[in-house]
Amino acid sequence: MSIFSYPLYCCYCYINSGALLSFVFLTSKQALALNEKQTSWILTWTASLVCSIASLPSVYRFCASGFDLVWLTQNTPNDISMVCFFQAYLALDLYYGWRFYRSRVSWVTGWLHHGFYLVFLVWLLAMRLSSFFVVASILEVPTLILATGSIVPQWRSDRLFALTFFCLRLVFHTWMIRFLKHYHHNRSLWGVALLVLPMHIYWFYGIVATNVRNFRSKRKQVAVPTLNPTCLPSESKFAMCTIVHAPS
Repeated sequence: MSIFSYPLYCCYCYINSGALLSFVFLTSKQALALNEKQTSWILTWTASLVCSIASLPSVYRFCASGFDLVWLTQNTPNDISMVCFFQAYLALDLYYGWRFYRSRVSWVTGWLHHGFYLVFLVWLLAMRLSSFFVVASILEVPTLILATGSIVPQWRSDRLFALTFFCLRLVFHTWMIRFLKHYHHNRSLWGVALLVLPMHIYWFYGIVATNVRNFRSKRKQVAVPTLNPTCLPSESKFAMCTIVHAPS
């Protein structure tokens, strides 16, 4: 794309992505009986589903080619549209979060996290490295699992979420940092990836700590049986509910 058509195409993608995401969010909010927590996950579920599916062909080609860097240095229209789509999601999640689920958007995991990735993706578009984002979008699979379980608690799987998070957000991400540092022509890309890794490690620590607490809590409940269990909504992002037992 030329220097003139490139930004115009990005604007076109922003408009279409924003319209699509807004339609999905507002329609789901109206049609489904969702609480605030479930509502806050609609956009995240949609974005992570699209990114996870869209990443599969690129990840396959990248791996099947013996990790040929050509699959990380392209800037096709489809790759550009995916970057713009995710930027639209980040912006709308902040906007609709401020309007409809403000208590669920924290400064760290909301404004700081989304703001960082908005700036990073603008830089990625400027460097014409959108194909790298599409391959890296495989990291959204754990988010898809978490979002699904947050909207439909019966489908929640903490073990599957923790397993995919460890394999993709820690193992694959660490390998990618090393690969980018040694082989990619852009010398800044691996540094940005390295900057994100501590956040993933911190989140995984939270996942493990939460699951350990839940396991210990279940063991205590088995050891001391009580009557009339009640499941109350939990404030934790990684726990479905808090079990409270009425006195016998």
